[in-house]
Amino acid sequence: MWKAKRETMTSDKEYRQRPEVKEWQRIHEQKYRAKPEAKAKRAIRMSSYHRKQRYGLTDDHCEWILLAQGGKCLICGEDLDEKWVVDHCHETGMIRGLLHQKCNIGIAMLGDDPKIIRAAEVYVTG
Repeated sequence: MWKAKRETMTSDKEYRQRPEVKEWQRIHEQKYRAKPEAKAKRAIRMSSYHRKQRYGLTDDHCEWILLAQGGKCLICGEDLDEKWVVDHCHETGMIRGLLHQKCNIGIAMLGDDPKIIRAAEVYVTG
């Protein structure tokens, strides 16, 4: 694919805005993102960044919480794998713990409402 020569451009920004450069970047990014090792690295990097930005949690904080929980999900009691998430109260923002993604989605779908969650428990247990 043809690439524009940088020497003829007045600025880096102008160079990056050229359609052929954008197309090359899009193709290159798709190839890179398709690699499993790239996906894993990006997931780790983004989840760490997300936790820091959203909850103020560093990787060390999360490791401490994980140890305090015995490495288990607080909902199902199973070992936490790499798909854990930070559970927090949507009203106060207070962190409740680390959960499996599916367990966190489950309580979120019930509106984080203890009354509804208890009613669901009664329903499921018969």
